[in-house]
Amino acid sequence: MKPSVSAASRALPWILLGLLGLPLSTTLGLPIKEKGLAGDFVKATRPTLSWDSWFDGSFASKYAAWHNENFGLRSTTIRVYNQEGRWLHGVARANNIEIGTDDVLYDLESIRASRGAAVPEAEIQALADRIVQLERTLDARGISLVVGLAPGKATYWPGNVPPRFGPPTHESAGSLLAKELARRGDFTIDWIRLFEKRRRTDPWPLFPKTGMHWSRYGAARALDDLVAHVERRRGIDMPNLMWGAVRAAETPLIPDDDIGGAMNLLFPIPPGRLAQPDLAVESPAGRTRPSLFVIGDSFFWTMIAWPMAPGIFSRVEYRFYNRERHRFGESVDVPEDPVAAALRHDVVLLLASDAAGGKLGWGFLEAATKQFAREKDARDAATAR
Repeated sequence: MKPSVSAASRALPWILLGLLGLPLSTTLGLPIKEKGLAGDFVKATRPTLSWDSWFDGSFASKYAAWHNENFGLRSTTIRVYNQEGRWLHGVARANNIEIGTDDVLYDLESIRASRGAAVPEAEIQALADRIVQLERTLDARGISLVVGLAPGKATYWPGNVPPRFGPPTHESAGSLLAKELARRGDFTIDWIRLFEKRRRTDPWPLFPKTGMHWSRYGAARALDDLVAHVERRRGIDMPNLMWGAVRAAETPLIPDDDIGGAMNLLFPIPPGRLAQPDLAVESPAGRTRPSLFVIGDSFFWTMIAWPMAPGIFSRVEYRFYNRERHRFGESVDVPEDPVAAALRHDVVLLLASDAAGGKLGWGFLEAATKQFAREKDARDAATAR
């Protein structure tokens, strides 16, 4: 007797064949809209075919790179793969991301910084010497140098770091530098210490559960600190942030979910409780708005999201890792040289998280020291003549 075959059994091969062909169909134009992937990467561009690119082989390699990023359902396939890693193995498949206990997310660099490394005392002393020398030189020109040292995620939120990393063994370079500079003058904002204190008393998280930088709320608190510091140092009255109601954010503000988004999961990790403050800037009438020059890491991006320029500061120039140049509140051209550009401003802020404390300025300190030394030598030579 011939066995019966159900309709489902007959349809299964066709269903599987359709699923296998779905990526090709979407590549050929089937209108299935996917959510793009998050992260910091450069997308390959589709190459243009030419005789030269065909015969030298460059078209084939560039087309293969482009096609690898644009085949049908690529984003969904990657999200499925990443979700499998989270559910079955408890790992993040995105680079340099760690899943801590209670699904608190960390960037690997901040974990390493919070665990500390044996930074030679002489290295911290030498860095502090250069900073003090620069502060005195700028102060003589009427420019205020501010060193801002921010906590990394794992320094601020140490309790949920994956246990395999063990306890801290040394203080971070940023924390050591903050202590050394505090002994030498009043030009440092030690956000590492300030945020540690506020973590125990502030009703709102200063760092988000699924982000690596201070939250938008935390950045606003840091901006308040910066304004107060500049006012005291320069003896001026600046426009301040006016705080209205602080309410729970319905969706994360950018970049409060930057790690969670970069994991590219099918089912994202909930970002937890976040604050959305209502902020405005006081009228600048009768107030002083100094200009600000910043060399810093990505922590400044969260701060500049608030109305810093031309609201609180007359203008802001930001050198991201002393490489990329960004300007806010001004349209005039400025010198490319960072030292010459810094001299056009009233306040110079060197900002780094504790993970990058030993790299503060990213070459700016050394360049400024050499330039001012050359100027002094030229003045001395002119005087001697």
